[in-house]
Amino acid sequence: MTKLKKIHFLFTFWVTVNGYAQNANPVAKIPFELEGNHIFIQLTINHSEQLDFVFDTGAGSTVINSETAKKLNFASGKTSTTTGASGETQSSIIKKKSVEVESIELDKIDLLSVPLSHLERSIGKDIDGIIGYDLLKKYVTEINYNNSELIFYESKSYEYHGSGESVRIDIGDVPTAIFQIILKDGTYVNEEFVLDTGAGGAISFTSPFSKRSQIRDKIDKTYSNNSRGLSANVAQIEVGRIKNLKILDFEFENIPASIYDTEVGFFASKKVAGIIGNEILKRFNITFDYKRKRSYWVENRQYINEPFYVQNSGLTFSLDSNKSKVIIDNIIPDSGAARSELKIGDEIIEIDGVKTVDSSLETIRKILRTQSGKTIKIVYRRADTEKELLLGLEPLI
Repeated sequence: MTKLKKIHFLFTFWVTVNGYAQNANPVAKIPFELEGNHIFIQLTINHSEQLDFVFDTGAGSTVINSETAKKLNFASGKTSTTTGASGETQSSIIKKKSVEVESIELDKIDLLSVPLSHLERSIGKDIDGIIGYDLLKKYVTEINYNNSELIFYESKSYEYHGSGESVRIDIGDVPTAIFQIILKDGTYVNEEFVLDTGAGGAISFTSPFSKRSQIRDKIDKTYSNNSRGLSANVAQIEVGRIKNLKILDFEFENIPASIYDTEVGFFASKKVAGIIGNEILKRFNITFDYKRKRSYWVENRQYINEPFYVQNSGLTFSLDSNKSKVIIDNIIPDSGAARSELKIGDEIIEIDGVKTVDSSLETIRKILRTQSGKTIKIVYRRADTEKELLLGLEPLI
């Protein structure tokens, strides 16, 4: 990634806002944990025990895990169909609950009760629910990745006096903004993307945009993988690298990008080109002001120069149905893992000397994605027999 001279004629909706600090006193400061590029906060519902929620700017409704709703004895009402990234899922509506986030109370909020066990198994962490729009529509919200906290301000009296740059956002239930991407043939494309902290990747393209731009033909090399969102449906994607993405003064180079080919769910939408996810967003501290359709972006010292890692092994993992074991849930074709003796369903016991029983899924994934060029030992179990093998790690794209 290189820092660029400002190109004003390309981004006429960006203006520089100079100042020293926010002049408003925050309503609340909420600490968060970044786990696998997902923002986790704690909140309560109807003064319950503390619950673990994903803070997701791409969530138009507040979602509660159906298992959590059952534990809290929340009665469900009529069912509805909710559209996620990779398809539709059935949800039931829980009416008029109070959501408490520190000193913030959101009264009479309708919750969508949805099974989230597939996301828990994929991320490797319990998820009681997902919240986004219900907070963002009421408060100006600063996501400070440097300090791992969300800072909320009263919207009515808010004025920004920070040192960030203003990016115009359009608001439905989710924020969108226009960014420029450059493909390998030198094509410049200015398109609208959803700004989605609930997406762990860097950038993903919808099926209509991918076909219209013929983006698959403008990327040198790709590999096939699976993707899941709010629904448990599996979407097939191609993963490759785009040449450049320009945000403010920054040019991000050779970014891993997911290309969808689906006829259902968000990624079948013709309204936007795709999603900018947390792998990009975390490189800035971002303030969202929905009332004024503005966001303010400040370079993040912690993540701005972090490399973009890609698949090195060909293995993807999840927890088993009891969330007690790490298993292989997919093996990418034409990868080192595909040429090995490993099979989908094998239990992973140890990777590179790290025992999975003592580690998070994110720790295991980090070992594989950050050790390109190395050969590591994997200990696994199949049908009660423990085995081991050596696997070479090389980027798939």
